[in-house]
Amino acid sequence: MTRLAEDMIFQFLSTNGDGTGDINAIGDYSSVQGEFYISPPSGQPVRWWKINGYKIYRMLVFIQAIGPLSADQYGNLKSLQNGIKAVVKDDSDNEILDLTAGQPVKTNAQWAQHCYDSSLSGYGSGNEFVQARWTFEKSGNPILLKEGYRLSVLIDDDLTETISHTFVVQGERL
Repeated sequence: MTRLAEDMIFQFLSTNGDGTGDINAIGDYSSVQGEFYISPPSGQPVRWWKINGYKIYRMLVFIQAIGPLSADQYGNLKSLQNGIKAVVKDDSDNEILDLTAGQPVKTNAQWAQHCYDSSLSGYGSGNEFVQARWTFEKSGNPILLKEGYRLSVLIDDDLTETISHTFVVQGERL
């Protein structure tokens, strides 16, 4: 089905959920959890045949660090102590779906454990990067977020030595 351009979503997960907050997850989240998310805006006009929400088809993960990088590191850091979780939360802030199935991502290689499409890249000089493509619809369905719900990446480690660390989602408005 063809979609109108204004119904398509290409947005970074951010600290405020609408893409205008901080999008680069390179802080120290060891004492205060970092949450980067997307959430449909509230109060949008709703057509009788639609709900106010988003369908999220894919999330692209990007980690850039000073290389060389390896499978048992996170970026160029040693393995993370707590790891990174991807979850869906409801309008009461309850985790209703743990996309990482109780196994937070603690190393570069573990992104492939959850989303399969993952690789380490470099250009022969300069920084190296890890990229992962998590296509949710390949598991059967895209992630449906109704008003008040959000897709969140939760971080409980110090990532200040990482150069860039972002999550961008692709989907459509309902």
